[in-house]
Amino acid sequence: MESKKFTFHAHLPKNIGNFGQPVVVGDGKDLGYWEKPNIKLRRPFPQNPTYWQSDPVTISLSNLEEGHDIEYKFAIYVPKTMFRREEKIAFEGNGTRDNRMLDIRSNNQFGIWKNRKNNDDFCVNKIIRDFAFVDYIYNSIRENNLKDIVMEYQHLLAIYNDHTIRVSNLKFISNRVDDKLREKRLFLCLLLGYYIPRQQECEHYELPASFSSGPLLDALEDYKKEALPSDCKDQMYTAIIYLVQHNAFQMKFNWLNIFTIAAEVDPNYTFIDHLRALRYTSDNLLAKFIKGVEVIRPYIDCINFETYVKLAKVKFLNIIIFSINIII
Repeated sequence: MESKKFTFHAHLPKNIGNFGQPVVVGDGKDLGYWEKPNIKLRRPFPQNPTYWQSDPVTISLSNLEEGHDIEYKFAIYVPKTMFRREEKIAFEGNGTRDNRMLDIRSNNQFGIWKNRKNNDDFCVNKIIRDFAFVDYIYNSIRENNLKDIVMEYQHLLAIYNDHTIRVSNLKFISNRVDDKLREKRLFLCLLLGYYIPRQQECEHYELPASFSSGPLLDALEDYKKEALPSDCKDQMYTAIIYLVQHNAFQMKFNWLNIFTIAAEVDPNYTFIDHLRALRYTSDNLLAKFIKGVEVIRPYIDCINFETYVKLAKVKFLNIIIFSINIII
């Protein structure tokens, strides 16, 4: 691979565009030899005033064969004017120790401006209220790239953990649960799996009644673990348990979908343990529940005897077993 396309994403100091043109400058011809601002940054979204983005740029990787990392920085280019004889490039950070390394594994290079000592004009706050990297990652999801997107999100967690965690909250998830693309809703399930453990300082954390768990449970139909990186198993399991519990106790029935994938994600059917207090208090609800039996019957038929006994111990699931025996 002699070259590759990269897009640079940066959170820069507020109103930095008033001082000059934000740019990326670094090693080699493609990055301007630290002197020529070839790669300009633009602000794509008015609602995110500190978020800047480049167009995709092709960068030669030939030097990497010699073991040479490609270094770069975000900077402000100030051109010559009638009042200024020379152009100027104001770099982020403090000297070469703050140089960035191009991560050739990812097409997207995410970075937050590195503040300079004693320079209040070019300073990023510790809390970036319009942190947009998670939005960009979410909006990049397509039918065929979910696993790559998840790995990109995990990388973002590794380099900007606090910012990423703060944005990946229940409001972010709730505002997007009705997205038509199934892969995006699966991504939201994963975010929920990362979010919930951080709330468990509350001894009995529950999703709020207003949360819409149905669309996320519907996205899990026919889910396969291979759709996500292998290290996401625990997060997805956590999300599934809480979604099932929430949906069931809201007297909804999307949670029955989990029987179709239990062998894949919960072969011991431990999600049932969280439903022991569930009761259907009206004939109408009971009728709707029984109606769902036909959908899950083939999956119940295939469970082993030990699990069958476990299900039979849960009072409301006796209805499933009784109904199945009648159908059979």
